[in-house]
Amino acid sequence: MSPLRKARLERGWSIYELADAVGISAASISRLERRVQSTSPTTAAKLAALLGLTLAQVLLPESNEQNVVQVGEGVSADGKVMP
Repeated sequence: MSPLRKARLERGWSIYELADAVGISAASISRLERRVQSTSPTTAAKLAALLGLTLAQVLLPESNEQNVVQVGEGVSADGKVMP
């Protein structure tokens, strides 16, 4: 389940309620939740603010979200795995 859908459901909002709050169609919300459509930075920022998400959670595919690490968290600056 995408972070977008999870956050929407945790708040008890329908797709239609979220769409109305953001100013886009319910069909667009559905496609965003299924990660088959991207959105503008402005809409992504509105979604993030309404749902308490980061822009990365709204915009990035789930597989990338889990693979993001910072230097010192298992990978060195040159890309080598650190023990």
